[in-house]
Amino acid sequence: MDNPYAAHLRATDLDRTKIASLIDRAYAEGQLNSLEHDERVSAAMTAATRGDLLELIKDLQVERPEFSAPEKKANPLIPSQNPATGLIVVIVA
Repeated sequence: MDNPYAAHLRATDLDRTKIASLIDRAYAEGQLNSLEHDERVSAAMTAATRGDLLELIKDLQVERPEFSAPEKKANPLIPSQNPATGLIVVIVA
């Protein structure tokens, strides 16, 4: 996946924590009142997708989070991705 911001991707705990930190910063700078802060942090901690998280900060003057790109898992059936499948030796007695 080339776009780590892809809104449809499921959020990780690290993603949620990053957004909560940005909301904390916006509160400290006076962009949010305490009720808005509490509601957004609560929503961040239960967000299902990265899109849900980005919605919580779209109106705030904060930097956009740096979500990590999804890990690519090697397919064990493709030899170029799994060195163990590249060579098969058969010994016949």
